[in-house]
Amino acid sequence: MSALIVIIPAAHRARGNAIARALDIDDGSRTFDDGVRLAAPTGDLYLAAHVQSPSAHLVDLFEALTPALLHRFVRAEYARRWPHAVVPSTTDCELFLADSIIEYGTPWSELLAAHSLTRINEEL
Repeated sequence: MSALIVIIPAAHRARGNAIARALDIDDGSRTFDDGVRLAAPTGDLYLAAHVQSPSAHLVDLFEALTPALLHRFVRAEYARRWPHAVVPSTTDCELFLADSIIEYGTPWSELLAAHSLTRINEEL
């Protein structure tokens, strides 16, 4: 089965977590804090979240993703599930997409090699 993998800079985890919350179709509790920690040769840290066997809807969303589409989706999920929470802005969605590595169907080993990333276990 293929996985959907999203990698973000660790420095942007608050923004990433706010958006990931809306993408979690279960209860909104899954965040990048629950994922894999990665390091680049430069010393920069990254966080990765993955969804094993994602729904076709989620794959379709990511394949056609634009900042505007992501913001509409996130805004609708927040309105439906957490109406009193602060919704990530359009700018947050733009920066999330600009900073992210998003892959579907690429094996972990190939993805990490392509971006010169290695797994680490240290706390942030």
